[in-house]
Amino acid sequence: MAQQTTINYFLPSQIEFGVGVIANLAAHVTALDGKKPLLVTDEGVMKAGLVPLLLPQLDEAEIKYIVLDTV
Repeated sequence: MAQQTTINYFLPSQIEFGVGVIANLAAHVTALDGKKPLLVTDEGVMKAGLVPLLLPQLDEAEIKYIVLDTV
């Protein structure tokens, strides 16, 4: 009989919203020991100009990232 392996994955969620919270993005990535975050969005959010508001925070903290905007 083959031995079964059980894998549990737990990632607690934290949601922060409000005026100016974009300024905390790099700190959150760093606190999670993030090395190369993936930002998943869609064409509409890109066209609305929201994603470019986030990227300078990561650039200033020298955090490399990937933007996937084809969802």
